[in-house]
Amino acid sequence: MSDQPSILMTARDYFILKSLRDRCCEAGDPVHRLLSAKLVSAGVLRGDEVPGDLVTLESRVAYRVGDGPEETRAIVQDERRNLVGLTLPLTNTRALAMLGLRVGESVAATTSEGDPEMVTVTRLLYQPEAAQRRPQEAQSAPRPSVLRLIHSGEPSHRQGGKA
Repeated sequence: MSDQPSILMTARDYFILKSLRDRCCEAGDPVHRLLSAKLVSAGVLRGDEVPGDLVTLESRVAYRVGDGPEETRAIVQDERRNLVGLTLPLTNTRALAMLGLRVGESVAATTSEGDPEMVTVTRLLYQPEAAQRRPQEAQSAPRPSVLRLIHSGEPSHRQGGKA
Protein backbone atom coordinates (compact mmCIF):
# COMPACT_ATOMS: atom_id res chain seq x y z
CA MET A 1 0.00 0.00 0.00
CA SER A 2 1.29 3.46 -0.90
CA ASP A 3 2.05 6.19 1.61
CA GLN A 4 0.70 8.74 -0.88
CA PRO A 5 -2.78 10.05 -0.12
CA SER A 6 -5.30 9.22 -2.80
CA ILE A 7 -6.84 12.69 -2.56
CA LEU A 8 -4.93 15.96 -2.79
CA MET A 9 -6.35 19.41 -2.11
CA THR A 10 -5.37 22.96 -1.35
CA ALA A 11 -5.28 24.14 2.24
CA ARG A 12 -8.13 26.51 1.37
CA ASP A 13 -10.29 23.67 0.03
CA TYR A 14 -9.45 21.51 3.07
CA PHE A 15 -10.60 24.14 5.55
CA ILE A 16 -13.74 24.90 3.53
CA LEU A 17 -14.64 21.18 3.62
CA LYS A 18 -13.93 21.03 7.35
CA SER A 19 -16.21 24.00 7.98
CA LEU A 20 -18.89 22.53 5.72
CA ARG A 21 -18.78 19.21 7.56
CA ASP A 22 -19.15 20.95 10.91
CA ARG A 23 -22.22 22.94 9.88
CA CYS A 24 -23.99 21.26 6.97
CA CYS A 25 -25.61 17.99 7.79
CA GLU A 26 -26.06 15.05 10.14
CA ALA A 27 -23.55 12.24 10.52
CA GLY A 28 -25.64 9.71 8.55
CA ASP A 29 -26.08 11.97 5.53
CA PRO A 30 -24.15 10.88 2.38
CA VAL A 31 -22.57 14.35 2.10
CA HIS A 32 -21.37 14.21 5.72
CA ARG A 33 -19.89 10.73 5.23
CA LEU A 34 -18.09 11.79 2.05
CA LEU A 35 -16.81 15.00 3.67
CA SER A 36 -15.42 13.02 6.62
CA ALA A 37 -13.77 10.45 4.34
CA LYS A 38 -12.14 13.16 2.21
CA LEU A 39 -10.83 15.05 5.22
CA VAL A 40 -9.28 11.91 6.72
CA SER A 41 -7.51 10.81 3.54
CA ALA A 42 -6.57 14.18 2.00
CA GLY A 43 -3.04 15.35 1.44
CA VAL A 44 -2.90 19.15 1.74
CA LEU A 45 -0.87 21.22 -0.73
CA ARG A 46 0.16 24.86 -0.95
CA GLY A 47 -1.35 26.71 -3.91
CA ASP A 48 1.96 26.75 -5.81
CA GLU A 49 2.28 22.95 -5.41
CA VAL A 50 -1.10 22.11 -6.97
CA PRO A 51 -0.75 20.03 -10.15
CA GLY A 52 -2.53 21.52 -13.16
CA ASP A 53 -4.76 18.45 -13.57
CA LEU A 54 -6.15 18.43 -10.00
CA VAL A 55 -9.81 19.35 -9.39
CA THR A 56 -9.96 22.21 -6.88
CA LEU A 57 -12.76 24.48 -5.75
CA GLU A 58 -13.89 26.82 -8.58
CA SER A 59 -12.45 24.45 -11.21
CA ARG A 60 -14.41 23.86 -14.41
CA VAL A 61 -14.53 20.09 -14.86
CA ALA A 62 -15.63 17.75 -17.64
CA TYR A 63 -16.76 14.40 -16.23
CA ARG A 64 -18.82 11.30 -16.91
CA VAL A 65 -21.23 9.45 -14.66
CA GLY A 66 -20.98 5.76 -15.48
CA ASP A 67 -21.12 5.32 -19.26
CA GLY A 68 -23.15 8.50 -19.71
CA PRO A 69 -22.28 11.51 -21.84
CA GLU A 70 -19.60 13.96 -20.77
CA GLU A 71 -20.94 16.85 -18.69
CA THR A 72 -19.20 20.09 -17.75
CA ARG A 73 -19.71 22.03 -14.51
CA ALA A 74 -17.83 24.42 -12.23
CA ILE A 75 -17.35 23.17 -8.67
CA VAL A 76 -18.62 25.96 -6.37
CA GLN A 77 -18.72 26.38 -2.62
CA ASP A 78 -21.98 28.19 -2.21
CA GLU A 79 -25.39 26.87 -3.27
CA ARG A 80 -26.53 30.47 -3.83
CA ARG A 81 -24.07 30.63 -6.73
CA ASN A 82 -25.45 27.41 -8.19
CA LEU A 83 -26.48 28.19 -11.76
CA VAL A 84 -28.50 25.24 -13.06
CA GLY A 85 -26.57 23.42 -15.76
CA LEU A 86 -23.36 25.36 -15.12
CA THR A 87 -22.29 24.63 -11.54
CA LEU A 88 -22.27 21.94 -8.88
CA PRO A 89 -22.18 23.08 -5.23
CA LEU A 90 -20.07 21.19 -2.70
CA THR A 91 -23.25 19.91 -1.08
CA ASN A 92 -23.79 17.81 -4.22
CA THR A 93 -22.11 14.41 -3.84
CA ARG A 94 -20.77 14.48 -7.42
CA ALA A 95 -18.99 17.78 -6.84
CA LEU A 96 -17.66 16.66 -3.51
CA ALA A 97 -16.52 13.32 -4.95
CA MET A 98 -14.56 15.01 -7.76
CA LEU A 99 -12.80 17.53 -5.50
CA GLY A 100 -9.21 16.36 -5.04
CA LEU A 101 -9.18 13.98 -8.02
CA ARG A 102 -6.91 14.26 -11.04
CA VAL A 103 -7.88 13.97 -14.68
CA GLY A 104 -8.52 10.33 -15.55
CA GLU A 105 -9.37 9.29 -11.99
CA SER A 106 -12.72 7.80 -10.99
CA VAL A 107 -14.54 7.61 -7.69
CA ALA A 108 -17.65 5.88 -6.43
CA ALA A 109 -20.23 8.36 -5.17
CA THR A 110 -23.67 7.96 -3.66
CA THR A 111 -26.60 9.94 -5.00
CA SER A 112 -28.93 11.79 -2.64
CA GLU A 113 -31.30 8.82 -3.04
CA GLY A 114 -28.54 6.46 -1.83
CA ASP A 115 -27.78 4.89 -5.21
CA PRO A 116 -24.13 4.28 -6.13
CA GLU A 117 -22.62 5.88 -9.24
CA MET A 118 -19.12 6.02 -10.72
CA VAL A 119 -17.86 9.53 -11.52
CA THR A 120 -14.80 9.96 -13.79
CA VAL A 121 -12.95 13.25 -14.33
CA THR A 122 -12.27 13.40 -18.08
CA ARG A 123 -10.84 16.91 -18.53
CA LEU A 124 -10.02 19.99 -16.49
CA LEU A 125 -11.01 23.09 -18.44
CA TYR A 126 -10.08 25.69 -15.80
CA GLN A 127 -8.30 25.57 -12.47
CA PRO A 128 -7.88 28.79 -10.43
CA GLU A 129 -4.44 27.86 -9.08
CA ALA A 130 -3.08 27.26 -12.60
CA ALA A 131 -4.66 30.52 -13.78
CA GLN A 132 -2.90 32.39 -10.95
CA ARG A 133 0.46 30.96 -12.00
CA ARG A 134 0.06 32.05 -15.65
CA PRO A 135 0.69 35.79 -15.08
CA GLN A 136 3.92 34.98 -13.21
CA GLU A 137 5.00 32.61 -15.99
CA ALA A 138 4.14 35.24 -18.58
CA GLN A 139 6.41 37.80 -16.89
CA SER A 140 9.43 35.55 -17.34
CA ALA A 141 8.52 34.62 -20.93
CA PRO A 142 9.67 36.77 -23.86
CA ARG A 143 7.17 39.48 -24.68
CA PRO A 144 5.17 39.00 -27.86
CA SER A 145 5.35 41.58 -30.62
CA VAL A 146 2.86 44.40 -30.16
CA LEU A 147 0.90 45.69 -33.11
CA ARG A 148 0.49 49.45 -33.26
CA LEU A 149 -2.18 51.33 -35.16
CA ILE A 150 -0.44 53.70 -37.53
CA HIS A 151 -3.39 54.96 -39.52
CA SER A 152 -7.03 54.50 -38.61
CA GLY A 153 -8.43 55.40 -42.01
CA GLU A 154 -10.46 58.26 -40.52
CA PRO A 155 -9.69 61.80 -41.71
CA SER A 156 -8.01 64.06 -39.21
CA HIS A 157 -9.85 67.33 -38.54
CA ARG A 158 -8.32 70.36 -36.92
CA GLN A 159 -10.20 73.25 -35.44
CA GLY A 160 -9.69 76.62 -37.07
CA GLY A 161 -9.94 75.45 -40.68
CA LYS A 162 -6.19 75.51 -41.53
CA ALA A 163 -4.07 72.43 -41.63
